[in-house]
Amino acid sequence: MSQTRRKADPAPVGPAQGPGRRERLRLFRDEARGLILDGANRGIGNIRTPASFSLHRLAEDLAGGGGEPCIGILTGFPILLPDGAVQFENDGPIGAGMMAGAFAALGWKTVMLSDHKAGGIVENVIEVAGSSAGGGIDKILLDSNCSHGTPYGREIRTQLKKLGITHLIAIERPGKARDGEYYNMRAQQISSHIIAADALFRDCPWKTAGFADGGNEIGMGKVGIDRIAQYVDKGSTIVSRTKVDYLTLCGVSNWGGYGLVAALAVAMPERRDLLFPYLSPQMNRKLFAACKRAGAVDGVTRRQTSTVDNIPFAEHDAKIDAFRALADRLIK
Repeated sequence: MSQTRRKADPAPVGPAQGPGRRERLRLFRDEARGLILDGANRGIGNIRTPASFSLHRLAEDLAGGGGEPCIGILTGFPILLPDGAVQFENDGPIGAGMMAGAFAALGWKTVMLSDHKAGGIVENVIEVAGSSAGGGIDKILLDSNCSHGTPYGREIRTQLKKLGITHLIAIERPGKARDGEYYNMRAQQISSHIIAADALFRDCPWKTAGFADGGNEIGMGKVGIDRIAQYVDKGSTIVSRTKVDYLTLCGVSNWGGYGLVAALAVAMPERRDLLFPYLSPQMNRKLFAACKRAGAVDGVTRRQTSTVDNIPFAEHDAKIDAFRALADRLIK
């Protein structure tokens, strides 16, 4: 699905340029890390290394890397339901939609990627985020192994290169473990329910980023196996070995999406009003409803509850409000 792209107004020269931007993002980092990790309930909050929180550096790269970025966002985590069926969870697509809408509002070419089986969720998310942004969000639905050396893997890489992808972001996306398999947080193997896409983050011409909350997602290889094994239940089995350039550990992966939109507002104050419609409880709930209509479930309860990772929506809304307040305080 392709939509008409609306070009954002050019950014004026102003306080977002030069050292001022970097200092604001440094201050943002100091507070945002606590916001994003507070509420983590799987041991991730105990991992605090320079490599585990790169949100501010990703924002600086996107905002000031020279030229307009072209961004791919990969999401989709399959959940094994109690009755044996499989559905994708709502953590990941919501944050992906918030980021995609914000990127498109800035005039940045954006494409969402996920498994073909999650196509309904992706299409609903694009409909909500893209309509608010005036279009500009495309999709690629994967239906075969993307590993190095496979014909389909080469095809997808070629497609991303032709699109001009400069950054590829994974949010709540399973990453391969040491044994080459994929696992959920219960250490159940889910390899047969997921398209292998880790290779898109290895030996690639684009920069890579990951938002993760459990140790088993793309990007966690940046932290290292030993730390995950120490702090995360079943970590030695489920830990992903796939690395990214910019990793951000989160209490809930969607919160990383909230944080990136806020960080971009801090980096580009003159574009705050384009970004903040996406960093809102209203948009969050629209995206949640869009995912629910397509069958998405809470990844912890494994049901269609009004929660994400078994956390009530009021807490997610409070995170968004806190990010908005932090960004506004830093850019005034």
